[in-house]
Amino acid sequence: MLFQYAVNWWSRPAGGREVLFITVPMIISSGSWAIMNFADRVMLTWYSGNTAGLFSQTGDSSGIAAATAAAAGAGSLYLVIMSLPVGIMMLINAFVAQYHGAGKPHRIGPIVWQGIFFGMILMPLYVLAEPVLTAAFFTMKHDPGLIGLEKCFLHFALYGAGAQISAEAIAAFFIGRGKMRMVMMINIAADVFNILLDSLLIFGHFGLPEMGIGGASLATTICMWFRFLAFLTWMFVVNGRHDRFRVLQGCRINVPLIRRLFRFGLPGGLEYALEATGFSAFIMLMGTISPQTLAATSIAFNLNALCFLPLVGMGLAVMSIVGRYLGENKPELAQRATLTALTLGTVSNGFFVLLFLFFPNQLLYAYMMFGDPEEFAPLHNMTVVILRFMAVYLLFDGINIIFMSAVKGAGDTLYLLIVTLMMTPLLIVLCYLSIKLGFGVYACWTIFTVWICVFAGTFCVRFFRGKWKSMRVIEQDYIAEDV
Repeated sequence: MLFQYAVNWWSRPAGGREVLFITVPMIISSGSWAIMNFADRVMLTWYSGNTAGLFSQTGDSSGIAAATAAAAGAGSLYLVIMSLPVGIMMLINAFVAQYHGAGKPHRIGPIVWQGIFFGMILMPLYVLAEPVLTAAFFTMKHDPGLIGLEKCFLHFALYGAGAQISAEAIAAFFIGRGKMRMVMMINIAADVFNILLDSLLIFGHFGLPEMGIGGASLATTICMWFRFLAFLTWMFVVNGRHDRFRVLQGCRINVPLIRRLFRFGLPGGLEYALEATGFSAFIMLMGTISPQTLAATSIAFNLNALCFLPLVGMGLAVMSIVGRYLGENKPELAQRATLTALTLGTVSNGFFVLLFLFFPNQLLYAYMMFGDPEEFAPLHNMTVVILRFMAVYLLFDGINIIFMSAVKGAGDTLYLLIVTLMMTPLLIVLCYLSIKLGFGVYACWTIFTVWICVFAGTFCVRFFRGKWKSMRVIEQDYIAEDV
């Protein structure tokens, strides 16, 4: 009986085989950003001894924490300013999936181009806004030496912002149709390229200048442009001579599509931006305690990304599957696929929970293998405790991401925005008060863990109430001649 149920669960429509076939390439692909960050942080940890002299608060700042802490602070700010446009681009997945499910491939090219244009328009604005953005580091009262490194990291990162936004739009061309393999291959190539460039630019090998933290940021920016050009090239190849997806004819501004994209995408983008702001503010608040605390938090989040971003990949796959089944008017299969993904995600997260609880030393080995063990010891001990907090909330975070992606794939973005509007300020205020009252880093991590759990419960309730099943982002009365 149990065996028959397992076989049925695996082989049925929206079952384990179908969901896994789509999610595995997407998990590997979404892990790309985690691998880039992981490589940056590890190499910067090895390099940090060269930046110890920049700090004025020598009693609170070990050399081992310097560049790693700065990359965390600047990286969190970069995440905030990118989260709104990237969040909007992520909803193009839902458009493509629903157009694909409804049998309207000629609408896919035009919606993707609106995202590409959006990224290219924003690119110079990010570069011009650099002086305003770097003021955030002074506002948070970070150590002057830390601020110098953070400004250097952000400077190079901003030149890759437009490519990253536009690449997300093109990636939706493949993800929304369930064609994950090419996305995976391009992202893997970008990862390998990034690791090579990190080694060359951070340390100055083969006659190149030693750029330190700037080299890590520049390497990622170059890889963002490589990724964008690779996606763009392959989209034209897949489109073919007959312009099946109207990639050629659709290469123009389409005001009705832009309005529809922003109608559904803007609430989703704002929700993503607010959530990123909460994470970023939490990380920046850790920097107000000490650079060592910021570095420990950075390392812990970096390790967490190895399991978190694959969950984001699974979420993107769920968004695609849900969108496709809703486009086919099969909401029950959309629900089944979501629950299947939740089962797979829980098993995956359980593995990482065991790693965080019982093998933290092995996970931290890469950071300290070329450093001074005595210098790294305080950072090591703090990071081990933080990893235990992560082990507690990790399973709930899986619930959060899977159910959020399902309702987002339907277009239920306004509800996500309202919940995030209420929850994000709560996290920031409670952590700020905790620090001001002297409760310290572990009290903040307790607040953060409870916050994640409450988020998960909220989206769980929304999913099972089922209102999302009747929602669509595409036009219900579309006429082909309007294209």
